[in-house]
Parts: sequence; structure tokens; C-alpha cells
Amino acid sequence: SGQFSLADRLATLNPQVLEYDWSYEARLNETVAAFAKIAESPLLGHGLGYQLTSYARPWAGQEVTRGFLHNSFVYILLKLGAVGLIGFMWFLGAIGMRLWQARRQISSREVQILAPVVLTMFITMIWISLSTAKLEDVPTTLVLSLLIGVVLGFAKNRRNQVPNVNSR
Repeated sequence: SGQFSLADRLATLNPQVLEYDWSYEARLNETVAAFAKIAESPLLGHGLGYQLTSYARPWAGQEVTRGFLHNSFVYILLKLGAVGLIGFMWFLGAIGMRLWQARRQISSREVQILAPVVLTMFITMIWISLSTAKLEDVPTTLVLSLLIGVVLGFAKNRRNQVPNVNSR
């Protein structure tokens, strides 16, 4: 059926099974298959609708086709090519720089508290995305996007406020 059964999952609790990480091998096979396909279209990728087929359970010879990869950056490279990955990295860098600038330039209490927290969450999500599909996870990206918007909104409002100077 392409799905791990409860027995498969419980079998991983056995110390002999834990000596070898099947999940790691499946992800390695997934990445190798992705790079083989990336080599076919390295500049522009295969498009957003592309589905990759790789061995999910190599010990059983079972192939699986999926629309995501466990490494978000390899996923973007596969789907959008080098052009898309460079654009995406620029986008992430621009968000990170704006959060850093907001923290350093705006003295508002809200920004001083929220900016480092959101920047840390943002960096953590990028780091975790090297081994999971977190960048494609809608709840994760939605919450993080809203928090980034709140911080940058506070920063913009604070920057646009004109000091109240009475010239009397």
C-alpha cells in the first residue's frame, strides 16, 4: 500500500533494527534520485507539478512517488532549478536581513522582544528544512509568516512615527 504499517513502526523499537536506520537510507535514496533528475534540467528544474519516484523501502524493493522531498532545498532545486533556488535563497536572506535590521534600528520594546525570537524561529526552520519538508508545511510557514509580518509591521510603524515636537 506504500504506507508503513504499525508493525513496521513498532519493529523499529527492536535494538537489532535500531542498529540500521532505514529512514536514513530511504532519504538517502530519495536525495540520490533527486540529484539524478536535477542533472537532467539543472537550470530551470522540472516544474512545480513534478513527482519524484525513489525507493522508500529499499530492503523490500518498494518504490514510492511523492511530490515533496525531505530536504526542502533539494526539493526547490528539483522543481525550480538553480534559478529558482537562487531566487528563493535571496528571498530568505532578504527576510533575515530585514528582521536583523529591525532589531538593530528600531528601539521599540515590541520589536526588541519579538525580532530576535522570530529571527531565531526563522533560522531554525531553515536549518530543520535540510532534513524535513518544513518549508512545504502550510501551518509552519503560515505561523512564521504571520510573526514576520507582525515584527516588520511594528518596525515600519515605529519608523514612520514622527516625534511629537511642540514648537510653541
